[in-house]
Amino acid sequence: MAGLLGWAWMGERVAGRTWGAMGAALLGSAIMVSRYFYTEAAAGSLGGDLLAFTVALAFAAATVIVRSHPTVSMPAAVALAAALGALFASAWAEPLSVRPRDLGLLAFFGIGQLGAGLLLFTAGARLIPVAEASLIAVLESVLGPVWVWLAVGERPGAFSLVGGGMILSALIVHTAADLVRPLRAYS
Repeated sequence: MAGLLGWAWMGERVAGRTWGAMGAALLGSAIMVSRYFYTEAAAGSLGGDLLAFTVALAFAAATVIVRSHPTVSMPAAVALAAALGALFASAWAEPLSVRPRDLGLLAFFGIGQLGAGLLLFTAGARLIPVAEASLIAVLESVLGPVWVWLAVGERPGAFSLVGGGMILSALIVHTAADLVRPLRAYS
């Protein structure tokens, strides 16, 4: 989505190898979530699917906006986005239902992984094409199950391993091509 939005909004060209890597990452993501389509629990999850699509579209649009406005202070923009998100979520929040240990974990997640990750992403997204920035962001879907496995011992399933391996392979090949191309130009 980000590649298409970047092209439509800013006229950024997307290299063929980047389209290939994005296609492989999309296929890997589909494999990771495909097990949910074979269970009864997945029945009636259209609302969740629509929400996931909306989040992906919003992230793609945000990446394009970051890239098209390189002079905007990103820490301030990220803080504003977090405040607006908290305000929106507060309508459904039940803060007294959270145990203190869980509240600490949520704070660590919000500040560490989400906050620091968004700051780093927005800093880097200004410097590279939208499609490539979004491709790198797909690593989150690969690393998420790894962090859960390391933190709480929940082992990733076969679908997660196969799909995650495809995504990681696509990113490695794409990045290696970026590293090799400048070397060829000087030979």
